[in-house]
Amino acid sequence: LDYSLTVKLFGTFDKAIEGMNAHTGSEHDLKAEWEDYSEYRRMIEMAGREGLDMECVNFEEIDRETLLGLVKKLSRVSRDSRKILRLIGRGKEVADR
Repeated sequence: LDYSLTVKLFGTFDKAIEGMNAHTGSEHDLKAEWEDYSEYRRMIEMAGREGLDMECVNFEEIDRETLLGLVKKLSRVSRDSRKILRLIGRGKEVADR
């Protein structure tokens, strides 16, 4: 799928996926680039050692100082800021600060 065209046609990528699921079920095959997930695992393990359960934390409730401190700690494990921001689910919002 052409991501830009899909968003232009459907408004958001998630809406496009919903449309495909409603029409075809789960038979569609979306191209995804291969990614090494070992850095994510290492970041999750490091956060656990810091006392943060990444599966249970609500990042919407974390204050800015704590969130930025977490990003700084995670950057010791991964130099890829996109992976850090994806992990905490606040990519655009944190990146803009």
